[in-house]
Amino acid sequence: MPALHEFHLPNVAVGLADLMTEASWQVEGEANPRTTSIRDRIEFCVAGIPWTLRRLVLWDDSLFPADVLFGKLIAEGRISEARSLTDHCVLQTPAQNLKQDEAESVATDIAWLLQLALGQRVKWTHYGVRDGEQFSVCRAVSVNVPEKPGHHRPISNYADGALKRFMENGFPAIQNDLVWWRITLDWFALAYDASVIQVTGLICSMLLERATRFLLKSHGFAKQIDESLTLRLKANSAERIALAETVTKFFREVTDQWSPQRTESLLNTIQNWNDEPSYGGKIKIAFEEYVGLESPPNRLLDNRSSLAHNGELKSGCNAGEYYAQITEIITALLLKMVGYTGKYYVLGVGEKQL
Repeated sequence: MPALHEFHLPNVAVGLADLMTEASWQVEGEANPRTTSIRDRIEFCVAGIPWTLRRLVLWDDSLFPADVLFGKLIAEGRISEARSLTDHCVLQTPAQNLKQDEAESVATDIAWLLQLALGQRVKWTHYGVRDGEQFSVCRAVSVNVPEKPGHHRPISNYADGALKRFMENGFPAIQNDLVWWRITLDWFALAYDASVIQVTGLICSMLLERATRFLLKSHGFAKQIDESLTLRLKANSAERIALAETVTKFFREVTDQWSPQRTESLLNTIQNWNDEPSYGGKIKIAFEEYVGLESPPNRLLDNRSSLAHNGELKSGCNAGEYYAQITEIITALLLKMVGYTGKYYVLGVGEKQL
C-alpha cells in the first residue's frame, strides 16, 4: 500500500458511502477464505489527483480507517470483534502525487466546498502521512470545529455518487475566486448552524445580495430611466449645477433647513436609480439569466430590510415558512453556481431537484 497524505475531519456526516472496503483471511481447516466488508469510501478526482473521503471506524474506543483496522484484526486473530462506522472522516490521497503544502492546500479547499454540500462547518484538524498502520502527524491546527455533525445536509450521499459529482464539478468552480468562495461558504455554514430563524434569515439575505453582486459584476445594465441622464447628471456639468440650484431653491421654499449637500445626495441617488435596477430587479436578472432559476418573490425579499434594521420579520410573516423558503433559495443558488445537478434537501421544504 503506498503512503498517503491523510487529513482528519471530525464530526462530518456524509451519508451512505459509495464503495466498500473488503478484507479476506484464511482459517485453518477451511477451504474457502472468510470475508468481511464495510461501506466507508467516497472516491473522487480533483485537479487531476484521486482523493478518498473515508468514514472512520470505531473499535476499542479508537478510530481507524477500515483497511487499517481489518489488517490489524486479521493479524491479531480478532477479526470477529464488533466495530461500527462513525461520523468522523479522513481525506486521503497518495503521497507520491503531491507535496505536503500542495496536499494541504487542496484538502483545505475540499473542506470549504464540503460545507455547502453538508450544511455545516468542515475543517481538518491534523495532517499526517499514513504508511499502513503507521500514522505520523506532521501538522496540527487549531480550528473551530463542529461539536456534532449537521443533520440537515443539502446533499446526502446514498451510495449514488452524489458527493463525488458535487466535488468534481464544484472544485474547479470555486478556484476562479477562492477568497470570495471561502467567505461565502463560511457564512453558509453559519446560516445552517444558526438556531434562530431571524439570524439565519439575515445571513441568507446577505448571501443573496453577495451572490447577486458576484454574478453581475461584469453585467452591463441598461439605463433604467433615461440614457441622457448620465451626461446631464455628470459631476460638475452645467446642467447638473443648474438643476442643483433649482432643486435646492425648491426645497428651501418648503424648509429653510434644506442644504446643498442634501441636493447632491438626492441627485446621486437618482443617478444610481438610472444606472442599476432595484435590489429585487438585480436578483431577478441573476437568477433568471445567469443560473436559470426562478427568482424569489418580493414578499420574501421584503424581510431583508426589516431584519437588518429592526431585527424582526415583517408583520404577518410566518417564521417557519420564511426559514424554509430563504434557505431553499440560497442553497439552490449556490449549488447552481458550483455546477451541481441532482437532488438536494432543505429542511421544511423536502427534496428538490436541480
